[in-house]
Amino acid sequence: MFRIIFVIIIYLTMSMSGIAQTFDIDKDLDRLDNVVSKAKWYYADKEKEIGKLKLQNTTSYGDQDLYTYLLSITDAYLKYNSDSALYYANQCHQIALSDKQAEEILDIELRLILIHIYRGEIDQAMDMLAQKGDIKKAPIPCQQLMAIISIELEGRYLGRKYPLFSKAFKLHSKKIWSKYGQYISKDNWLYYYYRNFYLGDVSKSTLQKLLQKARPNTIQAAMLNIALSKIYRQEKNQNAYAHYLIESAINDITSSNREAMSLLFLLKTPYIEQGSSRAAEYALLCTDNATSFHDGLRSLDIVKAHSIITRKYEEKMKRNEKYLVTGIILLFLTLIAIIILSYLMYLRAQNRKIMVDDMQRMNRSLHYSIDSERQLQEKLKINNRKLLEEIKKRNRNFIEVYRLITNYLGDIDEFKKGVYNLLITGQIEKAKTMLTSSGNLEKYLQNFYYQFDIAFLDSHPDFVMRFNALLKPEAQIKQPKPNILTVDLRIYALISMGITDSVSIATFLHFSVQTVYNYRSKIRKSAISPAEFAEQIAQLYS
Repeated sequence: MFRIIFVIIIYLTMSMSGIAQTFDIDKDLDRLDNVVSKAKWYYADKEKEIGKLKLQNTTSYGDQDLYTYLLSITDAYLKYNSDSALYYANQCHQIALSDKQAEEILDIELRLILIHIYRGEIDQAMDMLAQKGDIKKAPIPCQQLMAIISIELEGRYLGRKYPLFSKAFKLHSKKIWSKYGQYISKDNWLYYYYRNFYLGDVSKSTLQKLLQKARPNTIQAAMLNIALSKIYRQEKNQNAYAHYLIESAINDITSSNREAMSLLFLLKTPYIEQGSSRAAEYALLCTDNATSFHDGLRSLDIVKAHSIITRKYEEKMKRNEKYLVTGIILLFLTLIAIIILSYLMYLRAQNRKIMVDDMQRMNRSLHYSIDSERQLQEKLKINNRKLLEEIKKRNRNFIEVYRLITNYLGDIDEFKKGVYNLLITGQIEKAKTMLTSSGNLEKYLQNFYYQFDIAFLDSHPDFVMRFNALLKPEAQIKQPKPNILTVDLRIYALISMGITDSVSIATFLHFSVQTVYNYRSKIRKSAISPAEFAEQIAQLYS
């Protein structure tokens, strides 16, 4: 009796300590930083390990020994290099076919399907698995592998169709588990890993016990850690969620598991500051893993989007500035060509006057001049069309540059909201840390307006003059400084470039929609012709 009471007390004590358990995420991230910096070393060790395996002398091997040997290489490559895994699995398949062993053939064909799943080739894998028939009719030794593959395949297909943790996802997850879970042995740790993912009813203590038994720096440890992170995520324990994601990522890298998502999930947590060197290193490693493993399901664009946002913005802005300069140069050259053509037309007109004395020559010259003039007119029309296209292209590039900037300002706004959320939840220290690392939104806005004004007036130097020509004399708008626009001018600068709706203008300039509407109404009332004012602005540079 006393022993039972003692056990209950110990259990409750451990449970309470588990509830109160917190993790030092900064130290965890420092450990992960160290592992990420050594990722190439771990991958080099993996290559050496596989290289030693390949050096075995197989000249005396029979078919069965050779099959086992090639299968070991396939398994070594399975989550490290899908191309190589596919190559050696196909060699195993050829041996199995020649031996005509049904179970052996099915086993290696199931492994081939698994490789295609890991490569993200879901449709191909589904077609291959469908050819294997009903799992109930498969040989008993192959049923567990077939069940695991079916769970992986249908789960990934389900992930493409429904958002993770949505009601539809959970409903279909239960159906998948009820169909295949029975074929996985409860002595296999994968039973609890998949049950946790599809049903979510595996306790943390069960997963912790399995994790304690798992060897460190293995794929098993990585998978059990991410299973624990899933539980803490559902419990909204962000600290524990991040800790186990980090542990999973560390085990993925140290075990050379390139078919992994832990690091990518971690990038989406608030613990990783976007635009930091840490985020860049993590994102680059995710990109390298997905590229090297040839995983078509993971989107490289998403991974790249998480890498050094600020640097990407700056690079795009510099490229677009070069495009603008190139466009201006082309425009200038086009104007010179038009002047030269006009001067040539003038000279030819003078030459026609000199030919008045000779009627026949005048007639021939007249026909020639008319034809030449028509050709020149056609060339002028073509050049004018090209000029309009250049202006449109310049405007598109112009808008693109500043759309990037306004998106960046939007990110700053989201950052402020994040600080606010931390404050209202009592996480003051974290809020302080975030605030000390962030800039001033107002400073960015003023810099944004300043850059916008300079660039716009550089490409539309007579805009203020043209705009004031549409206003009454008493309503003329003066620039506060050279190359600086007022709010009114800035709003109508956007309208002249085709951004006409107040919502888009408000988003672009970070005003309220009502503010934009008020400015537009005020200026419209000051126009010489209010009814035609909108059309006149639209045609300002047409």
